Amino acid sequence: MRIVDKLARIDQEICLDGGLPPCETGCPLHMNIPRFLQLYKERRIEEAFESVILDNPLPASTGRVCQHPCENRCRRTTLDEAVNMREVHRLIADSILFSDRFDGLVSRVASRKLSPTARKVAVAGAGPAGLTAAFYLALMGHDVTVFEEKAEAGGMLRFAIPEYRLPKTVIRREVELIERLGVKFVFNTRVGYDLPLDDLAGRFDSVFISIGTWKELWPHFPGTELKGVYPALLFLESVAKNEGVLVGRKVIVIGGGNAANDSARTALRMGAEVTVLYRRERKDMPAIEEETMATEDEGAQYIFLSAPHRILGDADGKVEAIEVAKTRLGERDKSGRRRPVPTGEIQRIECDTVILGVGETFDAEFCRGSGMALKEEGTIVVDRSSLETSRPDFYAGGDLISGASNVSSAMGWGKQAARNMDESLMGEGRWGRIFPAFSYDQKLPEEPNKGRRHTSHSVSAKVRIQSDEEVETGLLPEEAWEEAGRCLHCDIRGRCATCVSVCPVLAVHPTKNGFTVESVLIDEDHCQGCTICVSRCPEHAIEMLPREHAFVVGAKIEIVTPEIERICRNAHFYPDQVVCYCHRVQAKEVVAAILAGAATPEEVAQATGARTGCGILCITGIIRLLEGSGLKLGKAAGVQWYGNPATIWKISGDITEKYPQYYVEADLMAVDAVFPKGEQQ
Repeated sequence: MRIVDKLARIDQEICLDGGLPPCETGCPLHMNIPRFLQLYKERRIEEAFESVILDNPLPASTGRVCQHPCENRCRRTTLDEAVNMREVHRLIADSILFSDRFDGLVSRVASRKLSPTARKVAVAGAGPAGLTAAFYLALMGHDVTVFEEKAEAGGMLRFAIPEYRLPKTVIRREVELIERLGVKFVFNTRVGYDLPLDDLAGRFDSVFISIGTWKELWPHFPGTELKGVYPALLFLESVAKNEGVLVGRKVIVIGGGNAANDSARTALRMGAEVTVLYRRERKDMPAIEEETMATEDEGAQYIFLSAPHRILGDADGKVEAIEVAKTRLGERDKSGRRRPVPTGEIQRIECDTVILGVGETFDAEFCRGSGMALKEEGTIVVDRSSLETSRPDFYAGGDLISGASNVSSAMGWGKQAARNMDESLMGEGRWGRIFPAFSYDQKLPEEPNKGRRHTSHSVSAKVRIQSDEEVETGLLPEEAWEEAGRCLHCDIRGRCATCVSVCPVLAVHPTKNGFTVESVLIDEDHCQGCTICVSRCPEHAIEMLPREHAFVVGAKIEIVTPEIERICRNAHFYPDQVVCYCHRVQAKEVVAAILAGAATPEEVAQATGARTGCGILCITGIIRLLEGSGLKLGKAAGVQWYGNPATIWKISGDITEKYPQYYVEADLMAVDAVFPKGEQQ
């Protein structure tokens, strides 16, 4: 039982503008993914490349190392697995960049350039954000100069990601395309030091700052000054530059991100035995999961719930061992992850090299000396829509404003900055002029393609650790063609209608024209203010407003009847056990609603106020109670079938690890006290 005093309200204009497919809204670059998939499906490879490159100027690089957030939004997961969009656009990019069609396609892209504007623009930093901004600013007709501290363009892509993940020929080819659009590069020049910002202001009409996060976070524990201790980025950069860095026979890598994994895999290729220490559990690692799996396959060992205590050295000041403090997980921190807490147990591990991959940060010294307004943590303050700083005509993006992030996110900042800088320089919006009109089939198939997901081919672990050759060889052309055919064409279906799918009480109604969702409306009489639609809306088009007249949902059950207890037992619940933790709805309340006529999870939600749209444990418990009462369920009102729910004794490890807040252990103890062991099936 709860009081409903809030109401969801959709901003129709934002919702209409956000009528994009979920994969596109999930992509920081907002690539038109269904378009290049369909063009490739029609075997129009050159047009598919043009579509890709105009959306993403580093497609072969991101096709290898992007963390593919698009796949997290893919609706194909409601049928089987997400479309492998990253691998398809990698193949499209490779097919042109490394073929005799490259020159022709460069000319084709260059033909999209607008007339010269006589405006001069400077970009500080030739990493993913800076290269992206330079690409689009050049297409807009501006005179673009990129200043880079290192001797070559590419940033982290060039100097931090190893050859076996991203060959240097790939990023060099992409930079060549950008350079052939007219972008000039000035290397070995550190903006703010070798080249003062005042000089840039005097020479250029507009400036974009994107110098990345090349500063290592330095952990505070004894022994980091010993010989044989390397920061991960410095280690990877030294290897990338062929500077002859040496590691010992036993290497310890500290950290759980991609830099830690890359360091471990690099050390393995140098002949070392490698152990990776991480202070939380595996599921908390920020690294791409497939990269962690590849690191394990190649022979690295992982020790979780372990934090460095101190590094021990010999008489010559060289590393000889590390002491590790075992941890347990405590309360959640600001990131939402449980904070590691030392248990007091110390373990000694023999080693002769320690690589610190604990994270990167921005150049605080540069930020303080820039004269621009700063946030409390020291990053540069920008207008979130324009990315302009407090200094007129100076823009900033990437890690410098967000902290350490990933490649596609940095590129998204560069793309947004270029669009806004051009509009400020020219006094009008000209963005759409650089994109051609693509014509392709936009008819929905009668049924989805039944093909299974194709994954990238890999060189065997035993072979690949013997060299720096690329380990992931991608998809074959025919596999990519089949993969493109798995797309459900959400771009043709109009607004995303995510709110329709997740509403537990069916209060959100779509209006359709054929397959296309033209609008979505909320029935104010049925909305129970649960906020699921707000949390799931990809365009943030929904807000919660106070209701003029509140009302009560559900009823407090004072007496547990034999029938309520029987159904609870059938579902392996005890009557007072909480089913929906968000609103503290108990099993006996759900059963009372079922006995009163509720026959689906949505009807239970309407009667009790339970949240079923979150799809975690609440709905599985409700399904168990419905089935325990003898009801058989068909297809869900949204996009998924009602699954086979877990019982309290058979909940998978994935659920218990991912959702520890759902008190599974406490429930087990309570159930054991109520039901004899023989009844636990």
